[in-house]
Amino acid sequence: MSEETDGHAYFTETDYEVFNIFPGMCPAQIRVVGLLKGIKTPDFEQEFHFLDLGCGQGFALNAYAAVYPKGHFVGLDMAEGAIAGARALARDAGLENIRFEAATFADFAARTNQKYDVITLHGIWTWVGPEVREDALAILRNFLKPGGVVYISGNSAFGRDQAKPAHAIVHAMRRDNPDEEVPDLMKRFAQVLKDNPMLLGHAHRAASFIEFLVNGKANFFAHEFLSRAWSPVAFSDLAADMARAGLTFLGSAHPACLFPGRFFKEPHRSFVESFQNPLDRETAYDALMATEFRTDLFVKDPEPLSADEQQQLLLATPLIVKNRSRLRLDNKATGEVADISTTKVFEAVCSQLLHGPCTLGEAVSKHNLGDVATKELSDTVLLLLMMGAVAAGIGAVHDPETTARGQRFNQAAFQIHARLNGTTPLISPQSRGPVSLSIIDSIAIRAERDGIDPVATLLNVTGTNKVSVRVDGQAVEDIAAVTKSYQRTFAVWPLVRRPALVSVGVIA
Repeated sequence: MSEETDGHAYFTETDYEVFNIFPGMCPAQIRVVGLLKGIKTPDFEQEFHFLDLGCGQGFALNAYAAVYPKGHFVGLDMAEGAIAGARALARDAGLENIRFEAATFADFAARTNQKYDVITLHGIWTWVGPEVREDALAILRNFLKPGGVVYISGNSAFGRDQAKPAHAIVHAMRRDNPDEEVPDLMKRFAQVLKDNPMLLGHAHRAASFIEFLVNGKANFFAHEFLSRAWSPVAFSDLAADMARAGLTFLGSAHPACLFPGRFFKEPHRSFVESFQNPLDRETAYDALMATEFRTDLFVKDPEPLSADEQQQLLLATPLIVKNRSRLRLDNKATGEVADISTTKVFEAVCSQLLHGPCTLGEAVSKHNLGDVATKELSDTVLLLLMMGAVAAGIGAVHDPETTARGQRFNQAAFQIHARLNGTTPLISPQSRGPVSLSIIDSIAIRAERDGIDPVATLLNVTGTNKVSVRVDGQAVEDIAAVTKSYQRTFAVWPLVRRPALVSVGVIA
């Protein structure tokens, strides 16, 4: 199906092969954002319904279906090839609480009457035309339950509008040679940029983005930049569209952006917080940061948590360590943090987490801290999340069914790892959220599972003709030295990195 004839203005000539687990879609992350904002969100420990619009290969949705067995998940995409891949992964992972449909938004809406607790649109909004956006809004308006949450992500005009001239040039080149293969178009476009530096001479933020695209995979370039409808949006315009569907802004899906003024020093902090309207504060933040990509949460008919409800839910929130080295915050590590500092609660939680997952309530009680203000609890969670030290979980941390389901998904996902030789994340049965993997992690786990030679595999991935690494602080381009460095890396992996992955249930 060609984008020129299907009326969607979206590139559909190849499937969108992106295998990622987007944190903003995670039910546990949605819950903690609502908790920090004082707003009720769906109860993900009970039965719930979850719809992903534009699910692509369904990698994220399958991952969450694995660790949320009480959820009913539906993935929708008009690319039949992507849906076939999503269904295959669900079968390989043994998942029965998920289904995928190949259909347009309008066709799906015409034949469903199910109401959903969560509806997600990752990487959809700024790549489709006005008609498709209206179809999506109709689904949000008609099929989201009161109290339900929408996760949406897309390109921000503040950081990506500078790329519009390059986008126009690419499409002009494509019209001149419509039968040209995407890799050839990429090479020709890269040469045009090299020969004509003034095309991006005044767009420094766009230059790095375009360089990333032309040096990446053809499939990603095509779906990121060959949509005629590609159009970054200002947050104020996005919020206005969501309001037409009856939705209220809940907050950023990224913890570090949840309270935009708090992580600036003066005078930027005062500038952001001078705006009374939270939507205007988001605009001020985007303007200062030249934001390129946003992930946001909206809620239908928001219901505030009482002070007692918020405190009790915070105390019951399990925290799972993602990075032990970040559990110690010194003066150098605070960076731009303006009004959140370490407290006795923060120190108690860090101390307790060194022994394994814990709730805030467990840390408070074991360190005899007595009554603790709600703000101090929420600040502790926010700071730990912002630092990337922990994930906020949901429900029982050690649940045998969830562990078994999560590990089955991870085993199935490793077939994709083997094909891509990449850094596709896996799911943690403990935090019920994604865990990032490096290429070293991926290859080392495959070496354990499948008996591959990890050093030879990594050399093949990085390229054996000319590789450059730092050995003892010096850059070297000698294959023998690089091989020796890789050997040392894989020798220490079982002692350092493997226990961390075991601790979050990613591998047994």
